[in-house]
Amino acid sequence: MTDLPYIGQQARAAAHALTTLSTDKKNAILLAMADALVAAEPAILEANAIDLAAAASVGRSQETVSRARALKADYNLAEPSRCPLLRARRGSRVGRARIQSRQDRPDDRCVGNGTP
Repeated sequence: MTDLPYIGQQARAAAHALTTLSTDKKNAILLAMADALVAAEPAILEANAIDLAAAASVGRSQETVSRARALKADYNLAEPSRCPLLRARRGSRVGRARIQSRQDRPDDRCVGNGTP
């Protein structure tokens, strides 16, 4: 089993380290992370298919499994803008949260690659 407390500690340490970096460096890191996700997409989808099959076999509701399958259709890792939240509308759902407001950057650009 994964050691979640250890992962949490590592995430906090990484977050602290990121506060000292320039915006350009943080943006470069975000783009590298996005590229890594795109490269890993086949493995991610394969693991997700295994998880969905397991969820269905242990009695998860069909609605839950269908919603999880639909996530791939809703979000494309290779999408050029890589900024789905900038397109979010008030009242939209992100996971279990509902967006109450939206603030675009003054230059109308995405963090990371600058695509509006």
